[in-house]
Amino acid sequence: MRAEADYLTELLRWLGDGVAFPGRVRLFADQRVAGALPPRLALQREWPQADGASALAAATGAAWVEQARGGRVLIVLDGIGLQSGVGWDAVALAARLGLPGLFVLVVGASATLARQFAAWDWNVTQGPWQRHEHKPTAHLLPEPWPTPGRPAPLPMAREWQPVRLAALQTGGLPPWPVDADEPATAALPAWLSWLAVRSPALLTADTPPWSGISPTAAALAALAQVASEGHRVCWRLPAGFPLLAHLATLADIGQRALPLQLVVDASDLPGAAALATLTGWWVIAPADTAETAAALAASLDQELPTLLALPADAAAPMEPWPAERAWTHGCGRWLARGERSTLVCGPAGREIALAAQRSATAAGLRLGVFHCSSLAPLPVHQLCEAAALAPLLVVPDDHGLVAQVRNAVASEAGARVLVMSPDAMTAAALGMLLEP
Repeated sequence: MRAEADYLTELLRWLGDGVAFPGRVRLFADQRVAGALPPRLALQREWPQADGASALAAATGAAWVEQARGGRVLIVLDGIGLQSGVGWDAVALAARLGLPGLFVLVVGASATLARQFAAWDWNVTQGPWQRHEHKPTAHLLPEPWPTPGRPAPLPMAREWQPVRLAALQTGGLPPWPVDADEPATAALPAWLSWLAVRSPALLTADTPPWSGISPTAAALAALAQVASEGHRVCWRLPAGFPLLAHLATLADIGQRALPLQLVVDASDLPGAAALATLTGWWVIAPADTAETAAALAASLDQELPTLLALPADAAAPMEPWPAERAWTHGCGRWLARGERSTLVCGPAGREIALAAQRSATAAGLRLGVFHCSSLAPLPVHQLCEAAALAPLLVVPDDHGLVAQVRNAVASEAGARVLVMSPDAMTAAALGMLLEP
């Protein structure tokens, strides 16, 4: 252990040569080897409990930030930790970004690993330490690290620099022009471009050198790290993006409370059970373009991991979102008011609920429509208030709202939660269901 402690201490000292504030030398480690680090160094590492692939992705994000500060990043990896698609995606990402300040120490490395790093155009060394002026460096040690004899001590929670986008107004209203008749999916690029010109701290998919980067799990972890380093990261994921395949990465980001903000199409949201695994994330699904603009402005002004789902259309017949209203996290939205019952919906059931409400109104049955713009967490307080006044009729959809709403209002005395097949929501059937 003494030899490894001396080796790492000297390596960190060598990497720190020429580094001055605000730059610094930072340490990441694969959890496979963290328990064998000297306690003093184990306490300095970032992304505790991360596997090698995730730690390398996060170290890549940190190295990109330190490039402007003059700092450097060291990550200690077990060779086994790279044997995954995520690990090699991180290797490819670091090469694409060109990070001479990233130094990867791979223990238990093989000749095959050396060839793989070289194939990704890394600087590969196995003798004396050396850095490259334009490439990340992989220093390979064939000897395995000592087997961890104890759990690695957890580091202190790392503080980070909060971000305030200069162009955002006090009060939370969107400062950019909003055409309520334009679909949010089409309007979003212009909104972000308007902000980016006025707020250098905003990093989007159009920001070099990140433009053109594929949204792999490694890229998401790297951007989550960047989001905690003086940048507000808002990343528009492509239509059809497989969120289900990245839930583990997103859950890890949420548990670390890294304020990454992602934008997806509402149709790409996974079901309720999957969303429930995203601890720490706010999942927002506005009903129309105007509400989307307000939700985006509110989210960009917060240090919260956020998943914003864009509605497919600009607006359906409903109470319009007032231009002077700021968006509030954790709230829903009344799309129509009524006394006999409240139709509760999410993005997939919104059109069904509004059509049923219009049909019932024409037949003299006044129903309200409440849209859960906050899908995670649900707007529990508003749902309980509505349940205290009239039965809730939840529109079944692929996000599993029925079970969630039942749980949300379970503590409300006398609350009734009803369910009806969307195909059966005629005015006559609704009237019969809601008879006292």
